[in-house]
Amino acid sequence: MNRRTFLLGLAASASGCAHPRKHHYALRTEPQRQPTGGVGCVFGIEDGTVTQTGRSPLTFHGDTLVQRTRSTLVRWDSRRLTLAASWPLETVDCCFAQDGATVALSVLARDAWALHRIDARGQLQTFIGSHAARAAFVLPGRAPDEVFVGLGYEITQVRLVAGGVAEPASIVGRSEARVVSCDDGRIVQWGPRVGVQVLALERPATTYPLPGARVKHLAAATRDRVWYSCFSPAVDYEYPVVANGYAANLLVLTRADTPTAAVFKADFAPARITHLAAGAGAVVALVTLPVDIGVLRATLVVINDDGVGRWRADVPAAIDPGGFRLNSSFVAISEHRVILCRDDATLFAWDAATGAPLGVLR
Repeated sequence: MNRRTFLLGLAASASGCAHPRKHHYALRTEPQRQPTGGVGCVFGIEDGTVTQTGRSPLTFHGDTLVQRTRSTLVRWDSRRLTLAASWPLETVDCCFAQDGATVALSVLARDAWALHRIDARGQLQTFIGSHAARAAFVLPGRAPDEVFVGLGYEITQVRLVAGGVAEPASIVGRSEARVVSCDDGRIVQWGPRVGVQVLALERPATTYPLPGARVKHLAAATRDRVWYSCFSPAVDYEYPVVANGYAANLLVLTRADTPTAAVFKADFAPARITHLAAGAGAVVALVTLPVDIGVLRATLVVINDDGVGRWRADVPAAIDPGGFRLNSSFVAISEHRVILCRDDATLFAWDAATGAPLGVLR
């Protein structure tokens, strides 16, 4: 499927189920143009849609999927859609280290924190933070025994050392609202104070202003590229709250070295990007659109890292008849699977290549 056919099909799908509006239903793409447009929360929109900006409970490494729930860390075999292992851990974020081990962050009492490292065999080792600080997130580092942790207002390099100690080493930079790490160890983040910022150890931070843009999601793509979503201030929206930046309608692919120059751009207005995730050379976006009073339609859209659309599929109504539970949902993608995590932590799977629904992970 070529890009033009994919985008026209998505626009037609949106327009066929919604009430007529002024001129917003076309999915507009603008390659090679300047876009004008961490830890977060869920923002409410007056038409019922929201943008999910919290830390995702889903993390992929190959076909291994790790899910955080309120009191458990769960490892799934996504190819077989079966449970592989679980650990009774209360965690706030997790990632995969360079050797494929899972590293999960727990917040303890009085600003104490710990990192739990689980190898491929399921062996668990806990490392207690040597310095008290408010811990918020964990990102992969450049080596198997290294991660980046949001401690207080800083992003800090942390080494997992002998004796079960998580030892802060170097401060990479000040933490902003949205943050993601790239394969080469660089960190890309966005904040309303600085715009887009690229950080690396022992290098000065590079800042790129994005005037008027409020980035809602960041996801690392291949070849040092980054996907992000934001709202488009140039569109005359029917809902003023959207124009104030509480929703994300614009999907942008950019390079980490030149984040203000769009490699690919797609506008889903009047639909909203509830959540997005990248992996294995593609991005998946969960897009919601009001189709009636009290009814939302949710669609999964998968686009390759070269900007070519792969597939789109409406989320079956049986998963959420009104669509509003999907407002608090998350998505993830690997080479073989697209996963949707509903607000009750139930996982649903699609074939990443074809978009065929596969059922529930059990």
